[in-house]
Amino acid sequence: MTDPKVMHTWASVMRDKAKLASGLAMGAADSAAVCYEVSNLLYRAAQLCHQLAEAHQETAAATKRTARFAMDATCEVEEP
Repeated sequence: MTDPKVMHTWASVMRDKAKLASGLAMGAADSAAVCYEVSNLLYRAAQLCHQLAEAHQETAAATKRTARFAMDATCEVEEP
């Protein structure tokens, strides 16, 4: 027969391994949740960068139109 002390020690080791595995699983779940949130933030940041680029293009086009208007207005002025 197996010694009861050995069986008790083996059961304690198995219990500790189960606790460790449970802790690792919870840590992995937490890490996955953090990665998911970071992924969402990066996606949102990419959207904002795209919007900023569009706004920059619109601003550049408006500046170009204003410059053309100013040049046209300047060219139309008759010298005395």
